[in-house]
Amino acid sequence: MRKFRIPVNGRPEIFKTLLAHHPVDQGNITYRSATNAMHLYLYETEIVIGKERFSIKPGDMTISPAETPSRYFFENDGKHWCVHFHLPADAGRDMVALPLHMHLGEAQPFAIERLRQIVQLHNQPESSERETRLRRMEAANLFQAFILWLARQSEDALLKSGPSHADTGIARMLEHIEEHLEEPLPIGRLCTVAKLSRNYLARRFKTRFGMTVLQYILERRIDRAREMMENTDAPIQAIAARVGLPDLQYFNKRFRRVTGKSPTAFRDSLAG
Repeated sequence: MRKFRIPVNGRPEIFKTLLAHHPVDQGNITYRSATNAMHLYLYETEIVIGKERFSIKPGDMTISPAETPSRYFFENDGKHWCVHFHLPADAGRDMVALPLHMHLGEAQPFAIERLRQIVQLHNQPESSERETRLRRMEAANLFQAFILWLARQSEDALLKSGPSHADTGIARMLEHIEEHLEEPLPIGRLCTVAKLSRNYLARRFKTRFGMTVLQYILERRIDRAREMMENTDAPIQAIAARVGLPDLQYFNKRFRRVTGKSPTAFRDSLAG
């Protein structure tokens, strides 16, 4: 399989980010973009990148190099996270190589969350040109870190091999977290669910997701809170309790740290 080479040093220039929607009635589509494109799919499809054909499952990722035709074969409606970018110029010869098609497996939740953050940062309207520029630089830095994380996972064969005992345990733990976000989730309980020791779980999880288990839980709680604000009229205090952060002051502090806005400001921005 052809590899896509990306400089380790330097920051990619993000051109466009979005959660794209392709209705099935569009039929088969061929793109040839002037920019490189990274896609994380939430649906099944077939895609030809250049001369290589790939079967895509939900949670798979592709990279389409600039000026390379990419042909999609749609059978169902679908959405995918998308980042169009240019590679940094004069960034040196230290490179990493990513396959054009990657099976993310159990790394999918982390990858989706990272791309969602990048899209939000890059597209978020601000009151000044300086704030917009800083947000987009932050998005580019986060994207570069994500690329290096993908390269590390690929080298570790995570994207190529079948699930191990640890992978199965972590998948079981992630499902438990999603079902019990409103409850306390102590590490001891999660180790029992995963059937892994505390140290091994911590090490494996950090390698896989680039964060600790507690950081992951916090981000999932904030993400769930954001979804509830977007889709319900529930009071902020009630939302905080329903995502397992009943201390309103602590919830406000963590929400601002993750999203860049207070819960009230975030909800007000939805109305605008």
